[in-house]
Amino acid sequence: MLLKEESYRPNNNAHEQNLPFFLENYIQQHYTERLSNDSLVQVSGYSYSYQNRIFKQQYGLTPFRFKKQFYK
Repeated sequence: MLLKEESYRPNNNAHEQNLPFFLENYIQQHYTERLSNDSLVQVSGYSYSYQNRIFKQQYGLTPFRFKKQFYK
């Protein structure tokens, strides 16, 4: 599991505008796994509140609501 998470870690040049797409891709790749706030923070490198705010601006949903709505 650690190797998967490291492979999804954004590089230092990743811009915050890419964060929603990065998280969407991560959710798509790991939708069968139990996701937690800590796991998303760990792979994104951003705080929980920040990534939720940016993701919600793009999709109108938090990452967890997005997963629940599209990957039941």
